Amino acid sequence: MINSILKSNKLTFFILLVFLSWLIQFISSEFLFTEDVWYSTYGEQLTIEQIDGLLEWNLEYWWFAYVLVPIILGIKVILITLALIIGAVLFDISLSFSKTMGVVIIAEYIFLIPSFFQLFWFSTITNVTTITDMVSFTPWTLWYYLDHEELMQWVNYPLNLVNLFELFFIISLTFFTKKFLVEEDQNAYKIVLYGYGSGLLTWAIFISFLSIQYS
Repeated sequence: MINSILKSNKLTFFILLVFLSWLIQFISSEFLFTEDVWYSTYGEQLTIEQIDGLLEWNLEYWWFAYVLVPIILGIKVILITLALIIGAVLFDISLSFSKTMGVVIIAEYIFLIPSFFQLFWFSTITNVTTITDMVSFTPWTLWYYLDHEELMQWVNYPLNLVNLFELFFIISLTFFTKKFLVEEDQNAYKIVLYGYGSGLLTWAIFISFLSIQYS
């Protein structure tokens, strides 16, 4: 099955990835983020009229967030694919762009799991009071277990990156790279470490820098 995806069904599985992301977004916006939740979230920061304006904008331009999903996912998949290819070049290994992209798309499904878990939790276990409740409910991250009031804002993103699903993603990338892209096991670890690992570190530093500049 995976060989079939790598050879010809990448677009189908990417579309399915987008569809599942849309489903998560739809359930969140239609059933969890009610008007009361919006007022609770922004009641101390904005006036009633401003919140009403946000709700009206969401009703009129609801499609905008859905358009962004395939764009963001597409850019992410391409960047990770390029990172792995660059990592391979460092060790004089040539990777197929098409097959590498297929590997990345398959591994990307891992990041749907925490979102579906959040939906389940706030649909059955407890209620959403503010949007922040759901966004900050990330018990799979290191950030979740620290005292947030004592943290500087710029460390929030890197600490959120230290999480179980990021680890599972890296393990999956390594496994699929070893099984379908390279012949030697050691090369797979090097490619993911130097390619994806260095790219992720660079991205974390960039976001932290922006947080420092605009905080």
